[in-house]
Amino acid sequence: MAPLSTRLPSSVTGLVLLALLALPFALIGSGLAYRAAWTVVSAKSMQSWPTVPATLLHVEMQRPGSRSERVVASYSYRVGGQAFSGKMVSLYGPDNLGDFHQKAYGELQGYLSRGEPYAAHVNPRVPGESILMPVVRWEALAFSLTFVVLFGGAGWGLLIASFRKAQRMRAEAQLVAQYPDQPWRHRVDWSMGRIRSDQKATAFGAVVLAIMWNACTWPMLFAVPARLQAGESLGWLLLVFPLIGLGLVYWAGVSIMRARRFGNTFLELETFPGRQGESFRGRITAPAALETCPEVLLTLRCEKRARAPEDLSTSSSKSLWKQEVTSKVLRGQSSTGDTIIKVEYELPADLEDTSYGPGDGITWQLVAFAEMDGADFEAEFEVPVFRH
Repeated sequence: MAPLSTRLPSSVTGLVLLALLALPFALIGSGLAYRAAWTVVSAKSMQSWPTVPATLLHVEMQRPGSRSERVVASYSYRVGGQAFSGKMVSLYGPDNLGDFHQKAYGELQGYLSRGEPYAAHVNPRVPGESILMPVVRWEALAFSLTFVVLFGGAGWGLLIASFRKAQRMRAEAQLVAQYPDQPWRHRVDWSMGRIRSDQKATAFGAVVLAIMWNACTWPMLFAVPARLQAGESLGWLLLVFPLIGLGLVYWAGVSIMRARRFGNTFLELETFPGRQGESFRGRITAPAALETCPEVLLTLRCEKRARAPEDLSTSSSKSLWKQEVTSKVLRGQSSTGDTIIKVEYELPADLEDTSYGPGDGITWQLVAFAEMDGADFEAEFEVPVFRH
């Protein structure tokens, strides 16, 4: 395994480039979120404006695009004996979301043809400012939030991840300088000999994926009625994606329940690090909720990870060794009320050391699993195994 210090310059450069790439997305997402919030707040405020009868002068349906459309109108009204004119129908521009513009056009055209006045909402402080339909269009809001989540979520997520990665790299660089010949101390979690399970990280990833997927797919439902009305079978296909989103929501819910029940699960190593050809021992400390389970299945495996040189995001794993054992859940041995699971293996002598970082490598992973009522207990730990 290459020392961490030799990887820092390229990693720092990558983090800077990643942050620069993420910044425009974060700004765009924040701007879209501000605009969506401004639209909702403005519509709610305008709904409280007093109304006056307005004379419609012109109503027209404009189609600036092949599918987008909007209704435009001009009207006049009087406030305190003074004449004013207005052109604002709603707070929304051209789009093809739902049938708002068609219904608005039909309603306003009906008033115009009958010569009836239409109620206009007028700003009491600025009588020249008015609007005919200060409504909140939830389908348009949902569509906007899709891009808020896509751009803002991706941008801010990458910025936060870059910042946290930089903090971890700085801490690991200090560990490399402090323990240059002890690679099992070069990771923050390993250096303490107390490794936290990955349940909270898994739950966070599941929630992010569910939010991203549903934000992208649920606005499709607004297009389903029009597709079906037009006789297009594609409308039924569009329903598949929100259904997948419901499955992801369920998975995220289970992950959250598991993290809440067993998020404070740790592996404390007695042999630090584990060494090939010797005994590997430790204990898993889990919350008291596990005490209803008599035993836990422990799986220790060694895998070879390979990544394509041309695409480091594509990886494959090959199992080199695996052993499963059952361990009893011990109660009453912790002053905090936690349960204890003893870990003990005899490691084979012919396998390689743990390695981590970009590229190919060897990973040693310990997985604990037990079926339970509600969310099952499952915790995974990457453990250090080194010959010297």
